[in-house]
This record gives sequence, structure tokens and C-alpha cells, in this order.
Amino acid sequence: MLIKVHSIQGSPVGEEKLPDELFGITPNYEVIAEAVRMYMANLRRGTASTLRRGEVSGGGKKPWPQKHTGWARSGSNRSPVWRGGGTVFGPHPRSYYYRLPKKKLALAFRSALSHKAKDNKILLVDKFELQEAKTKLFVTALKSLSMDIKKSALFVVTEKDTNFCRAGQNIEKIKFKNLKSLNTLDIVNSNTLVFSLNTLHSLLESHSSKDA
Repeated sequence: MLIKVHSIQGSPVGEEKLPDELFGITPNYEVIAEAVRMYMANLRRGTASTLRRGEVSGGGKKPWPQKHTGWARSGSNRSPVWRGGGTVFGPHPRSYYYRLPKKKLALAFRSALSHKAKDNKILLVDKFELQEAKTKLFVTALKSLSMDIKKSALFVVTEKDTNFCRAGQNIEKIKFKNLKSLNTLDIVNSNTLVFSLNTLHSLLESHSSKDA
């Protein structure tokens, strides 16, 4: 499919062909959902922790005699049925990390890109370049590109786009992601996906090298 290329000032400067094997497949939404669950699970810290009965301090002495008090028999005031007692089946520190097969992750990535292309949510800019690293200039560029500042947008950048990223880092809905770490969750979470010609060509090169 063909996509228009715009300058950062919003004027059209040409067209670029997006390969169907990356941007034109039939999206597999089930695999996308699996990948999103995996990435979100891997973001979990897994630090929630509770104390079992044997880990709560105190409770060494039997609260009252076994018989002749008229009260229920109790061996410890740190029993789970007591206030301040241990927790039964509570959470403990653990890792939620797991990994899907490479082919499934690759399919989810291509499906997410194809879904964005299908919905016309991919924007192509010739280069990420501003005169100065100022938020005001960045906002002007967004308006020139007919982008809604109230909707989320993900700019796929490289290490060379530092000044451009600095100009937009204070805008709440704008995110920047290095091409090398771009994943399905990033694509799904953004309303608009913005590439420069440089990042798009790098993506196509890395995709073709993996297929080789």
C-alpha cells in the first residue's frame, strides 16, 4: 500500500510504499491479545507480600487455658482467624515473566502494524527535525500534521532524534519509542503511529534480514 510522506511542517513531499507482508496482512487479533497480556504481565513487579501464621511476630503463648473458660479453644493469637494474625493463601513475591514463541510475537507485531495501516493511523514524516528543541515548535508541528494533541501518539525514533524528543517530552499524550524496543503493546496503546523515513527504512531492513 502507498502512504503519503509529509514534512514536519505538514506539506506533502511524496509517497512511500509499505510492504504488504508487514503492513497489509489480515490482523490476528487473538495473537495480538496474547502478546499484550504477555508484555503487561512482564511489567508487573511481583513484590506484593503477606505474612503467614508462622511469620507473624508474637503468638508464642497460649492465650488462655484449654478448658473451663467458656471460650473457644485457641493455641495462638496469631491464628488467621484473629485480628493481627497471619494471612492464608496471601500473595508472596514472585515473577510474572513469561515469553511467547518468536513466531507468535512476530505475527502479533505484524498484525498490530497492519491494523494501524488499515485504520489509517500511520503517519509518515520525512524527518524528525525542528529548528530548536522547544515545546511550542513541537505543538505547531503537530497542528501542521493535523494531529489532535488530546489523542495519544507514538513517535518511533532513533538515537539521533534526541532534540526532537526533548521538544515533545512535556506533552502528556505524546510518547517516544526507540525502534529497537518497539513492540506490540506500544503500537496498541497509541492512537497514531508516527514514523520518519529513516525509522521506517530501518524497520523494513530489520524485517527483511529476519526473513532471510
